Amino acid sequence: MKRLLLLLLLLFAASAQAELPALIPREVLFGNPQRTDPQISPDGSQLSWLAPDKNGVLNVWVSAIEGASPHPVTNEPGYPIHYYRWAADGKRITLSPRQ
Repeated sequence: MKRLLLLLLLLFAASAQAELPALIPREVLFGNPQRTDPQISPDGSQLSWLAPDKNGVLNVWVSAIEGASPHPVTNEPGYPIHYYRWAADGKRITLSPRQ
């Protein structure tokens, strides 16, 4: 019994000296993604996604399906877009109302 108690004491002492892993930076956990919510247009010719603009606000970006000429199609200066979808005609983007 004494040996078991000594073994447990040594085990706890060794684990107490183990280093904790580094914390995950807040920016990684709560910051904007580089790209999110990819969608293909109904006609299959365009790809869209949410990405931050030069000010860090999430906006909708569109490019040709092969990735040529990516450009923002919305310009929200302060309120990020969290949800959008392609209209049935495949030529327009529909945004969700602000909540």
